[in-house]
Amino acid sequence: MTGTAGYQAKFRKSGTSTSFTGESMTVVTGNTYQIDTDSKQVWNRLSTFTFYEDSVEISSSDISSIDYLFGKVTFSTSKTGSITVDGDYLPTALIAGGYEATMNRTNQLFTSTDQSNVGFETKELGIKDVNITVSRFDDLSGDFVTILNSGNPIVVEVAPVSTKVYRGWFILSGKDQTIDINSLIEDTLTFDLSGDDEEGKTFSRN
Repeated sequence: MTGTAGYQAKFRKSGTSTSFTGESMTVVTGNTYQIDTDSKQVWNRLSTFTFYEDSVEISSSDISSIDYLFGKVTFSTSKTGSITVDGDYLPTALIAGGYEATMNRTNQLFTSTDQSNVGFETKELGIKDVNITVSRFDDLSGDFVTILNSGNPIVVEVAPVSTKVYRGWFILSGKDQTIDINSLIEDTLTFDLSGDDEEGKTFSRN
């Protein structure tokens, strides 16, 4: 078995929404396309996106779904021309001083056992949830105090390696600080998934 060194992992958070136009997209599989510029993959889910085939606007009725976390669109019909997109993306930056993270994904299960069973418990899937805890050395910038006070969701990315990237919309629910005269000031940041998402994906992996 070959392990994965922890130093390869990256923890990022989204920043201020920025517009783009005419960004090229490449087919991933079937009718799904992804924006070519990696740094513009995280789209602002509150913005409007317009897609074009050979510079001709594609009707919204031809859009099956959009994955705002990874800059993907799935069309209802196949395309043969060049696909481009206009919209807004969220630049992402490393969480300063981050050195450790824990990501927990859970499925709530309900017992549905009745007298039709054959001696085993039966379960029904309930609500899914994700939370992330990041440990970091405090840079005294105050960025996370602002995020905590606003209560607005941001995109948090955990990438154990470049080929395995998790992103989701999270609310910073806690910021605990440890002050020790014999060490650097440390923060523990707790992020809880924000499931209030009418379109796109709340949590996704590339």
